[in-house]
Amino acid sequence: MKKTLCFCLLTISLSGCSVFEYFQLKPIEQDVVKLSTVAEFISINNEAINGHDATLSPGSYTIKVQYRTLLRDYICTFEFDAIGGNYYEIVDYMNEQPITLYRLEQTTAVWSNRFDPISPLGCNITYRFRDKPDTESKPNPKKN
Repeated sequence: MKKTLCFCLLTISLSGCSVFEYFQLKPIEQDVVKLSTVAEFISINNEAINGHDATLSPGSYTIKVQYRTLLRDYICTFEFDAIGGNYYEIVDYMNEQPITLYRLEQTTAVWSNRFDPISPLGCNITYRFRDKPDTESKPNPKKN
């Protein structure tokens, strides 16, 4: 019984190490910026793009994404200056805006911190049910 238990614990711990390595942020060159999102890209600098991940060069960007919830669809626009060698992500993380852009920084082998939150310039909201107006625009009251 003890041998089986030890073998199971060893197998679980070894498989956990390989999973943690997969999710680590890999160091990137200073002339590269990685951007990911829980939403779906519509455009970057007015060029259509699909997907959830993008590799960019450092510079200023205007990003438009579509974020879907059960009740609403949001089309949000962000403007930010991408600094080379950094990871950025757009997530829905406990803010007054539906989604927020963050710069990621690796703190341990399995943990990253979010810094420099950027709220969207504004979001166009489409309701999925007809008991409310079809669309409305929600500008960001705070400027970053």
